[in-house]
Amino acid sequence: MIVLRKLILLDLDGVLVKIKSSWEYMHRYFGSSQDGIFERYFNLYREGRISYQEWMKADIEHLLRRAGKPIYRRDLEEAFSKVEIYGHSSEIADLAVRSMAQIVIVSGGINILASLVARHLGIRYVYSNILVFDEEDTLIPGGIPVVEPMKKGYVVRKIARIMGIDQRNSIYIGDSIWDFPAFQEVGTPILYNEQGDEEIFKEARKHGLPLDRIAIARDSDELLKILYRAIR
Repeated sequence: MIVLRKLILLDLDGVLVKIKSSWEYMHRYFGSSQDGIFERYFNLYREGRISYQEWMKADIEHLLRRAGKPIYRRDLEEAFSKVEIYGHSSEIADLAVRSMAQIVIVSGGINILASLVARHLGIRYVYSNILVFDEEDTLIPGGIPVVEPMKKGYVVRKIARIMGIDQRNSIYIGDSIWDFPAFQEVGTPILYNEQGDEEIFKEARKHGLPLDRIAIARDSDELLKILYRAIR
């Protein structure tokens, strides 16, 4: 009997951890806010007037101005260590091991949180955006873009190719409109919508994104059942 190799790709914020945005969390933790800057820089990025790296730089500059003090790597590690991980996250990782599936975190969020969660869950592969520090481990404006907004589809294709796994045997779990490009690149797209957010569906319809082939999980039990059926 031929056993098909499976690939499980996981969004981070809102899927593995109980925050919707690690960028927003970072701002809030250090007394800042993305209010008034997110839409401005997102629009500039979407229009091709700035790169994602330039957006990251502007975001960090704003954070540091609002914080009014240096932020060190250890400060960020402490901040993100307080983020709660969903109970189902360990079950997903265990299921991947039992099924001999490859498992990868693919996040437009921040690498420090993604790496902490990956170590906790025993996940080897992580794709997320990298913050940069000076020689004294002080956060500086900029960053290394790894997973750009609305370009997760490209990253998913790249990972499947590197792993040597057919995209049709890939599963992607996400929780927002940002994940639809990735949904379109896998055999089993799963939307985790614990909050019952109807705006996701409105946005998807507005942009003509396919909802008919996406499995929707409204709680952890449903998510695990869908995943179990997909990986068998």
